[in-house]
Amino acid sequence: MGSITKSKAFIGFDEDTLMREFERAFQELDKLSNSVKTKDIRRIQRASLKPMVQKFKDNIKSESDFTVYRYGGVFAEIKKGTLEKSIGIINTPVRKKSTFSSLAVGARVKGAFKDVEDGGWFAHFVEYGFVNKHGQFIKSKANHGFAEKAKRGSLGLVRTTFKNKMKSFLDRRIKNSMS
Repeated sequence: MGSITKSKAFIGFDEDTLMREFERAFQELDKLSNSVKTKDIRRIQRASLKPMVQKFKDNIKSESDFTVYRYGGVFAEIKKGTLEKSIGIINTPVRKKSTFSSLAVGARVKGAFKDVEDGGWFAHFVEYGFVNKHGQFIKSKANHGFAEKAKRGSLGLVRTTFKNKMKSFLDRRIKNSMS
């Protein structure tokens, strides 16, 4: 630690020792901040979001196959369970200076899910409903609001999981940097 000064007027650490300790602590924090990479944070975020993904999938009640018509013909034939399969963790664009890693949970529509018959591009119709060609508002009876319910039901768990995993990660990094 440092030298302890004892006199009639002062008991405790002297100023020079205290400043050296603060500087050493700031150097350790600087090393720690340089050792934490975006990929580490993203890995922890992904692990924390898994309960929410499961909650999304659990809230989707599989309905029967359906056909989407556009421009006077068949646009896509959606099979039962397509929306549930498309739910996952999505990398989203990072806003400059506000975040360094950004993930979301929802229906995937790119990559392996870019085909209109495989992806979850219609998730917003299931979540909020839609107006059909006759001007009638249609909403899914079983699945209406599935995403909002999942978010409300699992956000607390995601936050707690992230906080615990991040604390554990930082504790390991601090322990390793002091060795």
